Amino acid sequence: MPRHAGLTLGVASLVGTTVGCLVLWKLINRRRQQQYTGVDQKNSCTGLTPEVQDLGDSVRKPSERKRSLLSVEKILRAEVRIASTAEEWETAWPLLQRDLDVYPVLGVDCEWVSLEGRIKPISLLQMASHSGLCILVRLPRLAGCSLPKTLVALLAKNIVPHEYRRHFPVQMKDHNSHDVLLLCTSCHAVSNYYDNNLKQQLAIEFSAPIGCEEGVRILEDPVRRQVRSAARALLNASKLPESRREELLSEMRTFYSTDEVTEETLNEAANLETRIFNETYTPHGLKVVQCFAMGGLKSLMELEKRWRQHFLDKMAPKFLPQQWSVDHNHSKLIKKYGEDLPIQLG
Repeated sequence: MPRHAGLTLGVASLVGTTVGCLVLWKLINRRRQQQYTGVDQKNSCTGLTPEVQDLGDSVRKPSERKRSLLSVEKILRAEVRIASTAEEWETAWPLLQRDLDVYPVLGVDCEWVSLEGRIKPISLLQMASHSGLCILVRLPRLAGCSLPKTLVALLAKNIVPHEYRRHFPVQMKDHNSHDVLLLCTSCHAVSNYYDNNLKQQLAIEFSAPIGCEEGVRILEDPVRRQVRSAARALLNASKLPESRREELLSEMRTFYSTDEVTEETLNEAANLETRIFNETYTPHGLKVVQCFAMGGLKSLMELEKRWRQHFLDKMAPKFLPQQWSVDHNHSKLIKKYGEDLPIQLG
């Protein structure tokens, strides 16, 4: 097969995958909306799902059929960008980001170099958006430098979330790359959903709340907020009833422990900072790691192993690196440092 024909076939199949993912994404969103708005009575009576009825409508309406054909033609005419350097990727990235902001669906395909029947590292990473934009990234050309941060952020999946990993002792950070895998954006979304479930479970097990008062670094002080509101009312409301004015002035005297409230005091109070540092604040990830660290190095390894096993159980990946393991590097760490290694959290 001629080289240009092979490239055309590859791009066409990649775009087809993207369009399929886009249709699936739309159907999922539509079903979610119906859970809140309810299914139309007409659809309920006919016994057909909205998706099937929409399909029937498109069959009955030639104009819609024509629009669909025009959309396919537009996709096939879309440009192909080749990124062999970090600069070329950074030029193509804004175009891809623009499409992902409209529909967060990305078709991904990879090509490997095979030598003597053994698969070597990925040679070509192919990505296509809903508009038909196709970006071919020649990864070996980027091997001499670090991958662009935007590319890593788009595809890299931290099996052990950074909010836990960042607090691990330095001895357990030497093999970070083992727990960084490339995922397409759709799999990213699914994996993050399951990750949140495990985070909630850990929050309950170790009393490490997520997103509530104990897990917030900065709190709003209601007393200071009330004093600020009182000062602004006194400065800007010239026709306050005398009783209300005296009530607000009383709040000011109590807060500043003074018998006299001056214009300067009011101006200071009107710009009062109402946010205060939560002295009881402990980040969720740190608290979970602290609890595991109490059991020593082997206990911390169990947390790492739990996240790895969670990824295997929920995502069932089929193309993991051959050396990837839930126990990766654990025996080496025990042999090198021993189980009684003093834990110093990062």
